[in-house]
Amino acid sequence: MKLFTKDILNKLPALQETAQLSSEEITVPLKLFGGSCTWYIYEYDPETGIGMCFANLGNPVFAELGSVSVPEIKEALGFMLQRDRHFKPMILSEIIEIVENGGHV
Repeated sequence: MKLFTKDILNKLPALQETAQLSSEEITVPLKLFGGSCTWYIYEYDPETGIGMCFANLGNPVFAELGSVSVPEIKEALGFMLQRDRHFKPMILSEIIEIVENGGHV
């Protein structure tokens, strides 16, 4: 399965494009997961494979906003890294609230 479809790439802003926006103004079009880790990607550079995301690496208490290297997580997780094909774009602040309260998106 492709992690990034053309449709998703068209919806992902370039790096720093949403830097001046609040989390209530940012739409997350992509959810990747593997093992107990989940990345909600809201900016992406297809040339470098770097994205900005809200990451939950297994414990919602320590979930955080930051950058991610998709090639590095692909290398580490291999076939376990997948795109959630059922994920519908959501507002970043809503995802953060759900995850921090122990819920699943």
